[in-house]
Amino acid sequence: MLAFAPPAGAQDRRGGTAPTMVVRGSGTFEVKPDIAILTVVVTTTGDTLERAAKAHEERATRAATALQQLAAEGVEIGRADFDLAQRSQPRPSTTAQKPEEPSFRASTTFHLKLRNVARTNDIVTRIASTGIIEVRMASFQVENESQALNEARREAVRDAREQAEVYAAAAGVRLVEVVEIEGDLASSTGAAHASLGVERSVKIIPPAVVSFRANVTVKWRIGPRL
Repeated sequence: MLAFAPPAGAQDRRGGTAPTMVVRGSGTFEVKPDIAILTVVVTTTGDTLERAAKAHEERATRAATALQQLAAEGVEIGRADFDLAQRSQPRPSTTAQKPEEPSFRASTTFHLKLRNVARTNDIVTRIASTGIIEVRMASFQVENESQALNEARREAVRDAREQAEVYAAAAGVRLVEVVEIEGDLASSTGAAHASLGVERSVKIIPPAVVSFRANVTVKWRIGPRL
């Protein structure tokens, strides 16, 4: 984005308005992911709330034990979320069909962190092979995101300056000073993989890099060439 405009109230040495130039720059920084975030879940159903909860307690305990045994492989359990809800409503009774009893579902979702990203597929395979834990998602991140985002911001500013210098040279003017800098929200893009609960043979391949993007708008005061 390029714009030339005289700022309101700005005066040059001759008493007129000082012209400005506005340029929008973008920057991208790529870095190898060093953390894999796994979301896994244990689900238990029952025909009553009490039975579902009781049966789930034993399954969730087994699952937690299995996950804790992966600590030596670099797996950390971040948190566990428990949910208990009615799965379906009973059908109305008819003379031809016996009413279906309500079904309840209890689930515990574990959020895991794996620092050895290269072993993601092996860990997922081991978790899925327990037979009670379903892997819902694997995402790849960078632990020091702030540093990566700052690098993207620097690239955005460099891009804006490079564009401004090209425009200034083409227009026969020079960049005098920066008047204003406005940065947009920087963001990262990670890779995610769907559930392996059914297709356990699906191979998870970590992405080579995670991209961080930033945009910035810079306004320069410009003047005639010296």
